[in-house]
Amino acid sequence: MNNFIENAKKWRSGKRDHYGKDREIFLKYISKHCVGLSKAKSIDELLMILNRRFSKPYSRESFQHTILVPLREEKGFFIGTGNKGIYLIKNSTDALKTISFYSRRINSEEKHLKNLMMVLKKDNNREKVQYPESDKRIADVYFDESGKPTLSNKREEPYFIVCAVIIDSKNKRYNLLDEKFNFIRKQLLQKTDKYEIKHNNLNTKKHKLLLSEISTLDYGFAAVVFFKDKLDNKKFNHSKSFYKFANQYLVNKVLTRLGRVNLYFDNYSGQDEPTQFDQEFKEYIKSKNLFWPIGKINDLQVLDSKKSNKVQMVDLIGGAIRKAYIGNDFSFLSLIENKQIEIYHFPNIVE
Repeated sequence: MNNFIENAKKWRSGKRDHYGKDREIFLKYISKHCVGLSKAKSIDELLMILNRRFSKPYSRESFQHTILVPLREEKGFFIGTGNKGIYLIKNSTDALKTISFYSRRINSEEKHLKNLMMVLKKDNNREKVQYPESDKRIADVYFDESGKPTLSNKREEPYFIVCAVIIDSKNKRYNLLDEKFNFIRKQLLQKTDKYEIKHNNLNTKKHKLLLSEISTLDYGFAAVVFFKDKLDNKKFNHSKSFYKFANQYLVNKVLTRLGRVNLYFDNYSGQDEPTQFDQEFKEYIKSKNLFWPIGKINDLQVLDSKKSNKVQMVDLIGGAIRKAYIGNDFSFLSLIENKQIEIYHFPNIVE
């Protein structure tokens, strides 16, 4: 029998899952009656049938939030979506059709979002809005770059990459990150507590080993890859300006996806103490994001990578992206592919 169908049939809820039994009822039904795109049913159709079997009746909204969305977080099967309704994916053809459906929807929404942001930025009379205090969930976002922000070396180094790791600061497993890096230093690398982990100091085997280790942590990552041969020499001929623009480009992408954030950047000079440019950089990022509500950016700091496990983790991921683009070796990225949010390209003809 198809593994996707079998996994859905075998799925069982946890003892403390308040909606678990209803989720089991739903999976049992679709694994029999809604397998494959051709047998998709609308949510309204399903609720007409299953509300008689569920422990309580669900509205469309409550069904999506308490039954459907949590099940899409499970592994081993996936409930696809299409114009005809929802269905249990049975093969790669179904999966690709659902990916296509999501891609069209995402592209459409991002276009609308971009248009709205352009209107907001140009509105000189807009009122300054305070970010809702009720939204206490804050994402910690750590940035690091791979390569040099200069066009003078574009032949030997054709890409400049900025990467960001996004961590839910309220997640209890967040604290495990420092424990993981202590284990990596002492047990895997045989180094001291103060050793700075950088991908370019690791051989292939160790880099892959460390990527496998951090794949067990809870985070997501996004990045932007700048194609130097396609950049205007006049606009990008100054390294510090290029650096600021590149980081802000990714900041903008991240802010459109998240609520409140703390932004943490690796310092540009690599010195132990903050420099004048570090302060200029912070002011630049702030000035480019004034149109957001007050409190959207909760905190903004420049860090010393030697003292930050989080920045060092970004370095490991940025190195994996670098090897994929420069060396055409995607085996590093494949180890953390389930953590990837998006890898953007600049310039991008779609934008």
